[in-house]
Amino acid sequence: MLEVLGTGAYGQVSKAKSKHNNYVAVKKFKSQAVQYFYVIIREISNLKKMDHPNVLKLYDCYIVD
Repeated sequence: MLEVLGTGAYGQVSKAKSKHNNYVAVKKFKSQAVQYFYVIIREISNLKKMDHPNVLKLYDCYIVD
């Protein structure tokens, strides 16, 4: 992670560099956000559908213990 871009109710977004040398945004949810699992799933679903120049494209999503 290179720098924190922002922080919200469910976690923070950081700037990172992919293994292909592209800059990406990584959203890391707080562990307390687990109680809002369905809200997070809805957010992910909405981000996958978005196509707007001011919103980053969602390429992947995964859960890490």
